[in-house]
Amino acid sequence: MVRPFISFTLSFLLAFIDFIPPRLSHAQEIKEYTIAVLNFEAKGVSLVEADVISERLRTQVSQTLSSGKYRDSDKDQYKVIESTQMDKIFDQFEIQNTGCVSDSCAVEFGKMLGVERIIIGSIGLVGDTYSVSARIVDVETAETISVADHLYPGSIDNFIKNEISKVSDKLLFGMVMKSYKKLYIIAAATIVVGIAAYFLFQPPEDDEMTISIEVPIPQD
Repeated sequence: MVRPFISFTLSFLLAFIDFIPPRLSHAQEIKEYTIAVLNFEAKGVSLVEADVISERLRTQVSQTLSSGKYRDSDKDQYKVIESTQMDKIFDQFEIQNTGCVSDSCAVEFGKMLGVERIIIGSIGLVGDTYSVSARIVDVETAETISVADHLYPGSIDNFIKNEISKVSDKLLFGMVMKSYKKLYIIAAATIVVGIAAYFLFQPPEDDEMTISIEVPIPQD
């Protein structure tokens, strides 16, 4: 009973994988993404400090993506545009690269920059604790792909040197998991359908029992 069930489910799963859209499989064409990291909003810190931290995050995101540590697949390519490139584009629209924290603003700025994904957020300081609230927004769908909130009680020097990389990792890991979530849902649904199909088409077992009763025949 168990072996036929497992065999049937695996066969059904393998057959169903052929119908997964190419964009959700690993055997897909190269996808190129451009990502922009806007200067974060300053809350309790100076604009200079916010710009320095934003640039540090921009560099960290670029280095991490270049290393291939977080990717949707081995064929994905990412490019983080530099702040100088963004400033040139924003100058054309007479817009400053700062203070964008809403999804609508992210989408608008992302379209100006011609990027697929954009990172926005804010940097704050309350007492001796620094905080970063950041998220990745899909420019086409306005969907928030990943969120990272990070607190650090300490000096700004250590915060910049040691903590920004953690924010970058949280954001990029969340971005990759968002992409794989679709595959997990498809796999789970396939298993459920396979189980249902197995029991639906399984021939019914013969539950009838044959009872033999010997009745003694009296002899004359």
